[in-house]
Amino acid sequence: EKIINEKEVIVDFLNDFHEENPLSKGCNKKFIEQKTNINSNVLGYLLDLLVDENIVASNSEFWSIKGFKISLNQKLKEKYEDILTFINRNTYMESGHMKDFDLNDKEFFAVVNYLESENKIKKINSQYFYSVRELDLLMEKMKKHFSVNSLMTVPDFKLISKTTRKLAVPLLEYFDKIKFTYRSSDARKMTGAS
Repeated sequence: EKIINEKEVIVDFLNDFHEENPLSKGCNKKFIEQKTNINSNVLGYLLDLLVDENIVASNSEFWSIKGFKISLNQKLKEKYEDILTFINRNTYMESGHMKDFDLNDKEFFAVVNYLESENKIKKINSQYFYSVRELDLLMEKMKKHFSVNSLMTVPDFKLISKTTRKLAVPLLEYFDKIKFTYRSSDARKMTGAS
């Protein structure tokens, strides 16, 4: 019975969270733990049960009610198109550009999170956002490089990606994070390549 009550507490909390934060795709486990006062291990177990019961969904580190979708108001729908056009035209965008779109931090990151949830862009880190199309093309170029070279240095990557070191390093770290590449001394190797 205690498990049923704590599951209800989690579901009620997530429903309230979505109502108060309609532009957020969910919240992390630590936040749920703080707000519900449920022990971390118990919470993990209960969240897994709720996922198995198709009540809750987990997207990376975010937890939400199953089927929850971010919904943008009219202003943010227009900004969605503007930001997507900007990123597709320029291949990437820095978070500093949010002022160009007349959005506050919360609105900007809501649109960016929505674009990411729609698989239009990828957040490389908290500062850079890239077009998924551009990242796919870049990965193809990297595969070609690795088909004839076992290592890729930062200068190699700069040449392939036609970018600066300032952008090359975060991109390489992103490819490491998604396990496409891994760092080997001062260079990269492609995961799965011998």
